[in-house]
Amino acid sequence: GVFSASDLNRAEMLARSTEIGEDDEVLDLGCRHGETSVFVNSLYGAETLALTRSDICRSVASRNLGLNDVEECEAVSDDGPESISHNSFDVCLFRPGSDNPNILRNDLQEVQRVLRPSSRVAVCHRKERGVESVLESVFGGFSVDRREFDYQITSATN
Repeated sequence: GVFSASDLNRAEMLARSTEIGEDDEVLDLGCRHGETSVFVNSLYGAETLALTRSDICRSVASRNLGLNDVEECEAVSDDGPESISHNSFDVCLFRPGSDNPNILRNDLQEVQRVLRPSSRVAVCHRKERGVESVLESVFGGFSVDRREFDYQITSATN
């Protein structure tokens, strides 16, 4: 597939740092080229929806999912999670594409809406992005699950 080494490292870090069951429905928000969905499928066998706002990324993600024999995953481009029904997912893995706190807050509010009760969101981000304060305001708390180089995985429960 078409993957960069740094994207693969972050995708694997996000997938391995998050508790996912085989029967969980997973939202891969900001899926880029599908790296995280490939890891989720190979590690857990969970059904995944790879969502991006970019038609180019959707096209590359779909190709990469096919090249990696990922059958339990669909890559779609959209305006974001706004089009997804309430309480649709058990886990959301999120790699934000914007540093803008308003966009991040809006995306995480939509994530909260599409997650089932007691489900988790895990965010892979640069430490200085301010994700913790947004998770605190939207979900009422957060935990830092892993730190590696300039990135960390921060999660919250719905």
